[in-house]
Amino acid sequence: RAKRIFCLVAYDISLAKRRNKLVKLLEPYGSRINRSVYECMFTDAQFRHIQKQMAMIVSAGTDQVAVYGKDEIMPCAVAMFLFPSEKNLRMMRRLRR
Repeated sequence: RAKRIFCLVAYDISLAKRRNKLVKLLEPYGSRINRSVYECMFTDAQFRHIQKQMAMIVSAGTDQVAVYGKDEIMPCAVAMFLFPSEKNLRMMRRLRR
């Protein structure tokens, strides 16, 4: 059985078109608990896919997305993927290759 990761995804995306794309991306994996927060369950492969898709949707200069997750190995929630820090900008560039 694939290990599953519980995540909270919180976002502040200014453009409705990008925001709607992110909502459509997250809907199959969980439920909306607030206007801009989702509770999701991902396998490792799904989580990597979501990261790549987010990198293509989010505008690093204006949008903000934070993913907090935990699994059996990490019992406390930790930030797993954030925008738009400089470190994550470099990561996004690598993911787009």
